[in-house]
Amino acid sequence: MAKVKRKSRSSKVRKSSAPVNRSEAKDEQIRQTKIAPLISKLSSTSTNDRSMSISAITAMIDDPKLRTLLLKEGLIKIVLTQLLSDSSEEVVMESYGLLRNIVLEDGYDVCIHLWRSDILTAIQSAMEKSKVSFEKLAEAGTKSTKDERTLLNDYTENYLSLLIQLASSSDDIFDGVTKKVPGLADFTISLLQYSLSQRKDSNNADAPLMTTASLFSTLCEVLFVFSESNPHVTDEIIASPFVGSINDILSSKNLPVSSLVYLNGLKYNLAIEQSLSGSELDEEEIFNILQSLVSLVESINMDQIKADLNPPTDSTDVIEVNKADKTAINARAVIDGIQVALELFTAIAETITIQPSKIYAQTGLSNQSAGDDDEEEEEEDDALMNEDDEEAELYIQKTIPELGENEIELDEEASDSQSNSFSNTDENIITDDSTVGVLVNYLQNSVLPLSIKAFSYPEFVSRSMASLNNISWTLTTKMAKHQSWRSNAQELWVNIFPYLSSHQHEIDVVSSALGVLGAVSKTYNGNVPLNRDEVNFVINQIATIKVSAPEDEFNEYLIRAVALLASLAMAKNRTEVTKTVGDFFLSLLSGLPETPVEVVLEVLDNMFEIFGDASYEYDLPVFVEGQYMEKLNQLLSKVRQMTKKIDRRRFYQLRSRADEVTLNLSRFIVYKRNERS
Repeated sequence: MAKVKRKSRSSKVRKSSAPVNRSEAKDEQIRQTKIAPLISKLSSTSTNDRSMSISAITAMIDDPKLRTLLLKEGLIKIVLTQLLSDSSEEVVMESYGLLRNIVLEDGYDVCIHLWRSDILTAIQSAMEKSKVSFEKLAEAGTKSTKDERTLLNDYTENYLSLLIQLASSSDDIFDGVTKKVPGLADFTISLLQYSLSQRKDSNNADAPLMTTASLFSTLCEVLFVFSESNPHVTDEIIASPFVGSINDILSSKNLPVSSLVYLNGLKYNLAIEQSLSGSELDEEEIFNILQSLVSLVESINMDQIKADLNPPTDSTDVIEVNKADKTAINARAVIDGIQVALELFTAIAETITIQPSKIYAQTGLSNQSAGDDDEEEEEEDDALMNEDDEEAELYIQKTIPELGENEIELDEEASDSQSNSFSNTDENIITDDSTVGVLVNYLQNSVLPLSIKAFSYPEFVSRSMASLNNISWTLTTKMAKHQSWRSNAQELWVNIFPYLSSHQHEIDVVSSALGVLGAVSKTYNGNVPLNRDEVNFVINQIATIKVSAPEDEFNEYLIRAVALLASLAMAKNRTEVTKTVGDFFLSLLSGLPETPVEVVLEVLDNMFEIFGDASYEYDLPVFVEGQYMEKLNQLLSKVRQMTKKIDRRRFYQLRSRADEVTLNLSRFIVYKRNERS
């Protein structure tokens, strides 16, 4: 995961009208006594009434029921049409904060509504106002009160935070902001330079910021978020002298942890963008970023942060209450910073294994001529599908791994009891890690334990699991035969498997957990401790998760489940497991055209590998006696139809892969038919 997630949330299902029940009657009472008076005061002629009403409503937004009732009363329309243009600067500032909080809670749907309501025009106007105001503050001799400076800081922070949330909700909005606000990076950098100006002028790296710490952190977040896979913004940043001062800022003290995380994230994005422009990936820079992030996260006392999130509120003193609120806000910012650090661990682990150009490859026409018509395409398909049997057999003999290349390394005397332990019989296990790159070693010795430690806190489980997924696959790729990784892999298998059941209602956690287990299984060639019941659990859970999961997330989850099951199916002395997995794979193929294309391709690729040689001990009882060849032959026409329906112009890479897999399937059938003759 190299990008900040900008996934659309599924639209909520609208409930049909129904007779008022007790709950709805209670809601109506709340609406009349609590909601309606506050909504009414938003239009009051008294500035104090409007301000107090916004504050009270903002405090209610966290409650789903109250938030729903408020939105039904047309809250967003009132904010957009009245409050953002209010004569009171404090009301406008609070209104942006209210919109930001609503977006944080309701996500995609509200973001789309705000975007279509042209919220960006209001934000652009606010940016211009902030620019002028901060320029005046920077002028020598300009006088302003502390309250005025605080109001300007909070105002700027609120609308920028709203802009970040809008852009993070949708690729279309992200691209729209980039296009319509071309000077966003320059604006943000100018405010950062103002914030740091006292440090620069006094040559004191620890001098106070000229802005609030929270605004400084928000400014850093703007650069981080909008620099991800966005050359328009990265070009602005690279052209600015600010880029040369980032390392100095990171080494200074008394800055919010979250801001330092965002700046490290910015450095990572710039390194990736430069590598995409033709430069070699600066591995030393990546290593420095990783070290800085680890140091930041390790310095945080999470127990104290958890306590600060819910400070004692017995006091009725306004000053004490405000202090407690500020403490909680700062704690929340630290948690946000840790979450982003975990996301960066995830991204960096992927970068170490895969070249950025492949991670960020854009789907397109590639070398395919856009002028090809459907008739030419069908002729090409027919040519691919009707190759001579002799050529097909030759192809399979060359592409199916020879016996021994992927052979499972277990003693010949292995028995079923070995399914309850890990296989460590590899004669080539390496115990000296000196040959492994510094980055990979650091990933295992420092980042892996930190990601595991984060599991202790519910706020980080999802991101920790995603981080472990990428780290595990990187270590499997780079260190599969190193004893240090194998020992860690064993612990991961034992400790991660329970998350499949304990977090089955959180598809992101379960999906990443399957990825971790798949990496461990790959390390041990499938020889991990499990029984058939556990395999059945993984398979049966798929139907349960499908009921409530968004389609795109479910497809990713299913692909990871297929990868794990395929690895398990190749272990020796587990013929029943291989049969269970093979039958399940056939059921997925039989589900065409409903089964997603990516899943079908993953299943077929794995079946070619699992049943690639007749000498595998499970081939006869499972593939031959289970009549898999005949079943695959019957499914071939469905697979061909699936492939032909993929628009080559819109999904060139997917179509190319489907063409290849479909061709391989036809050849695989021929190969298996002749293999035992």
